[in-house]
Amino acid sequence: MVSGYAGSHRAHDKILGKVEKRHFFDYKVYVYAYTPLMKTLPPSQILREINQIRRMEPGKLCVIRRGAKGAFYNLQYRENGKAISQYVPRDQAEAVAQNTANYQKFEELVGAYAKTIVQATREERVCSSKKKTRKYSAGSKTKNFSS
Repeated sequence: MVSGYAGSHRAHDKILGKVEKRHFFDYKVYVYAYTPLMKTLPPSQILREINQIRRMEPGKLCVIRRGAKGAFYNLQYRENGKAISQYVPRDQAEAVAQNTANYQKFEELVGAYAKTIVQATREERVCSSKKKTRKYSAGSKTKNFSS
């Protein structure tokens, strides 16, 4: 899936998966096909997938202009609240695109892990509170706190 169309300046759409080569105005853009986490994985599996990510960096790879020999790229990201833009040589563009896709995958996996743990914690709390519920007789449901 490509985020835009021929006028788009994004080299990839922070999306994951297999590399596809697309041609826009006679230069190649490497796109990563988005594959969301369709099913809920167990926390141990999520942690294994996180552990497999070896290289990552935040941001997005953008085409800053097109030249006769191809596109010129920069990496845009935020650091300590400041917007940073770094030039990326053409020969490094594919690796940077993969690294930013890995970062996006890392964030999604961490979010999925947190969601799974929160859900399990809540289920555990609800189950334990059901075990400790008190049964009141009809006359003891209301309490008089006035002296």
